[in-house]
Amino acid sequence: MIWLKKPGVVVFLIFLIILLIFFYPFFFKGLLPIPADITVGMYYPWLDYKWGYSTGVPIQNPLPSDIPSLLYPWRLLVIRAFKAKQWPLWNPGYFLGMPLLANFQSAALSLSNLFFVFLPESLAWSWGVISQSFLSLLLMYAYLRTKSLSRISCLLGAVIFSFSGFSVVWHQYNVHGWTMLFLPLILFLTDRYFETKEVYWNLLLSTAIAFQIFAGYLPLVIYSWLVVGLLLLWEKKVGKKGFWIWLGFACLGIGLSSIQLLPGLELIGLSIRKIDPLVEASQAGYLPLSNLITLVIPNFFGNPATKNYWGQAFYDNYAFWVGGIPLILAFLALFNRKIKPVAVFWWGIFLLGLVLAIKNPVGIFLSKALFLEGGVAARSLFLVDLSFAFLAAYGLEALVKSGKKDKKIVWALGAGILFLFLSGWLVLKEGVGIVEGRVAFRNSAIPLGALLVFGGGAGLALFFSKIKKYLAPLVLVLVLFSLWYPARKYWSFVPEKVIFPTTSVINFLVKQKKPFRFEPTNVIPQNMWLPYGLETVSGYDTLLPKKQGEFLSLVETGEVQKRISRVHLLNNFDSPLFPFLNVKYFLAKKVDEKGIFSSTGSPPPVFTDSRFRLVFEDGATQIYEDLQAGSRFWLLDGEGKIIKKNFSIKVKKYSFQEEVVEVDAPLDSTLVESASFYPGWQASLDSRKIEIKENDYALRTYLIPEGKHILKIYYYPESFAWGLKISLISLALVFLILIFKIKRTENK
Repeated sequence: MIWLKKPGVVVFLIFLIILLIFFYPFFFKGLLPIPADITVGMYYPWLDYKWGYSTGVPIQNPLPSDIPSLLYPWRLLVIRAFKAKQWPLWNPGYFLGMPLLANFQSAALSLSNLFFVFLPESLAWSWGVISQSFLSLLLMYAYLRTKSLSRISCLLGAVIFSFSGFSVVWHQYNVHGWTMLFLPLILFLTDRYFETKEVYWNLLLSTAIAFQIFAGYLPLVIYSWLVVGLLLLWEKKVGKKGFWIWLGFACLGIGLSSIQLLPGLELIGLSIRKIDPLVEASQAGYLPLSNLITLVIPNFFGNPATKNYWGQAFYDNYAFWVGGIPLILAFLALFNRKIKPVAVFWWGIFLLGLVLAIKNPVGIFLSKALFLEGGVAARSLFLVDLSFAFLAAYGLEALVKSGKKDKKIVWALGAGILFLFLSGWLVLKEGVGIVEGRVAFRNSAIPLGALLVFGGGAGLALFFSKIKKYLAPLVLVLVLFSLWYPARKYWSFVPEKVIFPTTSVINFLVKQKKPFRFEPTNVIPQNMWLPYGLETVSGYDTLLPKKQGEFLSLVETGEVQKRISRVHLLNNFDSPLFPFLNVKYFLAKKVDEKGIFSSTGSPPPVFTDSRFRLVFEDGATQIYEDLQAGSRFWLLDGEGKIIKKNFSIKVKKYSFQEEVVEVDAPLDSTLVESASFYPGWQASLDSRKIEIKENDYALRTYLIPEGKHILKIYYYPESFAWGLKISLISLALVFLILIFKIKRTENK
């Protein structure tokens, strides 16, 4: 077939084959790339059912629990709001409510959301996960091709960029990968503009900048622009003709993203981000020096999917493997005179990534300067893997164009392979006698075996020119296999039936009249109630507003804490503030005499109190009603005492960011709502705008005159309103510039 002889078609087919290999459970088994097995395989009330399995749902990997507890539920809230023709501004599901769109990782405006227009929710999410790999391959390949590299070298760089350790562990989050893939596009568009000075490239640049921010992971946006800025300085483009025009269009891209950026920055500023002790307490922020070996051997410290991980803190925070072959190729790039200048730059990016990831004074200073303080410093490993994507491509180019007369290449190749083998042997020798050492030894076989095959193949190719044409394909296959193997082990694929299925317990709660809250009390884990439209006080969010966090700590401990965690699971049911939280129901698990959860067991002692009444049970899970639960709204008189007689409060409409309440007050009073006081909530009384005030701590209040009134409450923050205006103005500018350019071209 003639079309198969076209290089572009062949490359496209290779991309498709790579996707089929990495996502074969989706394409050939109908399984979806969502780790929802964590939900139904670990937690009640789902554990009361087997879901078609003889012993319950098996769990592939328990580590990416943030996907079913945060990322996927947030996206469902976003999509359902859009389908209801509303902006997805507010999330009432936990912490007495907090912003939704303002949370960057909700990815409310991500391009990946286009799949939800045409497909069911779980399938749309799945195609979003898979398509980010295809686009990463395509865009990185396209950018590398502009550097006069061979197609196979570009393929290698694209594969490493798309399936390195950092990419793999965050891939199914459907956020990080989408943020990453815009970097090569931004670099490509920047180069094209400086080469041609055509404004069309800058218009696309502005759009790409906005969509990278919309993709949802701000630290990667910051790292991306650090790379862009340093590359412009390295290539001496700063201050050159056209630079200020380019910078103006870059700012225009930021303007386009204002609808997300302004609410997001407001939330970050009001959040617990800088006082959250969780990262520091878990020692998960900085890369341990011992983990440098995982750059070559991904599972040296085991893997959470095989339940034998013995490394420090969390596997995913420190994952950045590329394998030994890209590392050797990266060194080879330094020994080619033509390639060396650009190789030096990317080695500099590699070192910068390590400086930011490993705890040291310089890295700490740079993190503060980049506004990344309080986050996970090891996210800068993105820069390490990015640098190796480029260096390996350049290194392969240097290798295939060299021969046995290029003594520097030959010596560098031999020395590099020998160094890696000796290093690996010495590390393994120290620990081979213990269980952990045996895990490390076993998991080193494939990475070191691939390196050995590469060394032999490269050595033969350097001395026998007839087989040299097979070297580059061999390298690509070896690297692909080395990256596919840990990805296959780490990723979860599940049947659609286990993605947030309903149960009798969940159905009972869903059918109750809103508004009310329930407390999961160690039954349903944090936030996994969101897909069902349920609300709690407990929750988990890295951007918990500080004021709300202080209030929750006051409820739980009786005093406001200085360090406030992103995780809250309320247990102090006897707190004098608890009745004001509108918690009507509690979940509980029955336990037998051996302490095992069982349908024949007994409830926790706390629920034997007459305050609680059993209203439903199914299997080992029970639902108790709190007979002392407060309502969502209550009235206070002029002295701050609760009015108990001769009043009426009826909730006429209740949705996630709009409420209508009918109030009949016996006297001038204050209506208090069990909901968080956060900038952006507005209210009107009988169609006249009124001020929302803050109660003693973090709750919303409204002044209500004597008589019958209609109170409308809605969330529309100024940060979003201004962001929307700036985004629309920026979009209008883009179209005006485009129209002007088209007309000017036609008149020539």
